[in-house]
Amino acid sequence: MPYDARDTIDQLAGIEAGTAIDRARRGREAARLGAEEAYQLHLHPENPGDVSLTERHAIALFVAGLHQDAGIITHYRQLLDKSDPTDGALAPAVLKAARTGSINGPYG
Repeated sequence: MPYDARDTIDQLAGIEAGTAIDRARRGREAARLGAEEAYQLHLHPENPGDVSLTERHAIALFVAGLHQDAGIITHYRQLLDKSDPTDGALAPAVLKAARTGSINGPYG
């Protein structure tokens, strides 16, 4: 990734180039690149192996739902909607489980 590119964290957190937090993140370039690589490997692997892309995206949406950040939920819902073979039925179920879990369950 080129040094001046905005990574996934920049995009999801709304970090603008040149701000103090941007400069701080760029001061730890290895950590920044590692975080982006982990995102790509977990959610966009060339070979997903035993865990399908749909399952990976559903887990990411579930965790985003627990944290209740609308922008991040939108990001992961879009990923899930693209990989969901059930024509969009999975995302509402995942978000409902996250709401239930964050209120009552062992997840939240």
